[in-house]
Amino acid sequence: MIGSDQIYNEKLSDKNAPEWFIRVMLLLMRDALWYVVENGLPQEPAAKDLTADQSAKSVIGLRLSTEHLDHVRTHSTSKALWDKLKSIYAAKSNASYASAAKSDARKISLLDGLLSLKMLASETVSAYIARARQLASEIIAVGIVLDTTLLIIITLRGLSTTFNSYVAAFYVTALPKDLDELESKLLPIEQSMAAAAKAEAETVALFSGICHNCNRPGHMARDCRQPPRPYGSQPSTSHPQQYQQQQPRRIYPECKYCGKTNHPEEKCHKGKRLQRKAAVTASASVAKAQEEPVIIFSALPQTPLRGVTDYPELPSVPEAIKASWVVDTGAAVHITPKALAAAFGFST
Repeated sequence: MIGSDQIYNEKLSDKNAPEWFIRVMLLLMRDALWYVVENGLPQEPAAKDLTADQSAKSVIGLRLSTEHLDHVRTHSTSKALWDKLKSIYAAKSNASYASAAKSDARKISLLDGLLSLKMLASETVSAYIARARQLASEIIAVGIVLDTTLLIIITLRGLSTTFNSYVAAFYVTALPKDLDELESKLLPIEQSMAAAAKAEAETVALFSGICHNCNRPGHMARDCRQPPRPYGSQPSTSHPQQYQQQQPRRIYPECKYCGKTNHPEEKCHKGKRLQRKAAVTASASVAKAQEEPVIIFSALPQTPLRGVTDYPELPSVPEAIKASWVVDTGAAVHITPKALAAAFGFST
């Protein structure tokens, strides 16, 4: 019969522990030795039981590595040695399973963090890209193969809504090849958006400044409903309600220019603008009249033309315009030059 040493002689280790215990148990069963390993020696063992126990202990001990030989010396029976080895590798197996479960939980946590990656409200592009880069490094470190294109898409999807149009442009044209290229393309966009936001804030601040008359926001001093403060005095710093109680608003007659009652007519800005416009219009009319001379002459008499025989008598002048002045536009000179010359006694 083939000896048990020739059937299976591998040493116990962390890699083959489950298989080793099964194979050694089968060897002991083959040689009718397993009963002493499973049940132990009886209280009053017979000679054959002692022999079986020593044989079983030798089968187990010959298949142990050097690190486990101390257990052979410290345990007198085969059952004690077997139970000790089982307890050692059961603990190692539990630790291994726990470590594997912990590793899997870590992988799941990292992947979940990457898939839910979002740019914070107060976060810059550089800080957001750095966070994505750190997550990718940790995922690769635990043994997960991460596709670069997938990483870029997830990072673009997590940008704030102010970048939506630029993200759509990336999808239409071409995706960046890595996070460094993505950051280099997003930084100028972020700077231009920050400059536009700053300009808008300055514009809003300019048109919603503090009134220098009543020290309240929302209007300028020229539109303030409070009475003008004395020159050189400081504006009130009290609450608007208190200020209204301390300084009641003066009511003026309704302004004929703007219809308001918080100022006299002579101080109305709209009235001053209308007056300036009327003065400019009048000045322009006078200048135009000076540049274009007008020909003025008296009504023609109802007498025949002097020294003229070629023309019949002129038609009679209506009674309404007799002895009155007529404004000529200058057309008579071009239309009836000879008649005009004859009427005034000069030659053409």
